[in-house]
Amino acid sequence: MSLLWLVFIPPLVGVVVYPIRKIPWLPSIVSATIMVAVGFVALSLPENQTMFVMGRPLVFHPMARYLFLLTCGSFAFLFLYGGGDSPGNLFCPLGLVVAGVLGAVILIQHIAIAALFLELAVIVIALQIPGEDPSSAQCAMRYLVVITMAILPLLLTPWVAEMYQLSPSDTTLPQFILVAVVVSFMILLGVIPFHVWLPPIGEHGPPVVTAVLTAPVSVIVWYRLLDAMQSYPWMGADPRMEPFLVAVGMWTMIIGGVLAFSQRNLGRLMGYVAISDLGMILVGTGMGASFGQQAMLYHWMTRSLALVLMAMSISTLRHYKGDIDIDTLRSAARRFPVATVGLLVSGLSLAGPPLTGGFVGRWILIRALIQTSLPQALAFLGSSAAIGWAYLRVLGATLAPPEEPHDAREPLLPSILIAITTIFLLALVWYSQPVLDLLPALAENLFSFGPGG
Repeated sequence: MSLLWLVFIPPLVGVVVYPIRKIPWLPSIVSATIMVAVGFVALSLPENQTMFVMGRPLVFHPMARYLFLLTCGSFAFLFLYGGGDSPGNLFCPLGLVVAGVLGAVILIQHIAIAALFLELAVIVIALQIPGEDPSSAQCAMRYLVVITMAILPLLLTPWVAEMYQLSPSDTTLPQFILVAVVVSFMILLGVIPFHVWLPPIGEHGPPVVTAVLTAPVSVIVWYRLLDAMQSYPWMGADPRMEPFLVAVGMWTMIIGGVLAFSQRNLGRLMGYVAISDLGMILVGTGMGASFGQQAMLYHWMTRSLALVLMAMSISTLRHYKGDIDIDTLRSAARRFPVATVGLLVSGLSLAGPPLTGGFVGRWILIRALIQTSLPQALAFLGSSAAIGWAYLRVLGATLAPPEEPHDAREPLLPSILIAITTIFLLALVWYSQPVLDLLPALAENLFSFGPGG
């Protein structure tokens, strides 16, 4: 089967879904079904299948199957829930376009062309952010401008690679572009202090869009960072790269945890928790094999599902409670028990205590940090504790008696979807070892960069 089907099927179906977007549940069911079908196609394709389009290779590399399954799974859950959560009911048709474009970013080997497709995805995502909140349009514009500026250095990377091959002794230009490319990826990932675009979207934009940015988009950008470090010697072989990733990751994890602890708006809390968790992933990336490649891929799975579940829960509370500040959550546990449980399970999964989705990755990382740097290990524990305490504070608010009567009740179908997603996330925890056993082939050579890579 042609690789182009993975790229073109979702946008073509998006064109069909657009005219029926206001029919209740139909666009959600169609969109989710298509993503499941694309996931099955990705499962059936042989590894390293290659095709050329206008002289450029598209490769279904070993990690492509994992990335497609993660992307399709995230979008399928979000489509089932979020068909009516986007202004104008545009989430399903535009989300299908984004899914197809992200498929191209996964398959295209040329980093500059992949960056152009990523920019296209950014434009379509930005169209879904503006809504009734007047600040949401400003958030969309800020996101579009910041990410567009971040993508520009990636367009120069192939040219610098060719110049480096012609003149290996001249390291001035590669060093300059190295800094620009690293900063680009840090902005795309939302690393502190380049995170200014993400928390406002969490506060003012649709939660399902925040989930798209922090789950499938983030994992694809992270993979492109690893791919660039392996593809360009002047980038991946730099001995400063690994300690830099560890330092930036620790900074992001700690500051993100502290800022998450101070948030009272659930959307901003979701943004900062995702940022802090990403810092942990960067620390693990910098530590390479000592972190555990299988654990890294497993953690991306639990992170993505937790953020999808969090988006569903926040959307339900926002739709029926209005504002989503902690102060407005009084009695939510009684009137919205499923959404409350989903919010707490997802938040604690990202904090990483035992018996939650994030525990496996964090436990492996903390053991590696204890052997290398005890202060870093303690800072890591402090960051996780801050996030956990933030969600315990949310729990306390939901259990408080209401200040005034509220007749809103939890809707049936969204509650069923939240419950199913919660069960999926808990199942990943209960059956973590069988899942980890499926990942060695994908994890092989995932971190083959650095001076010894």
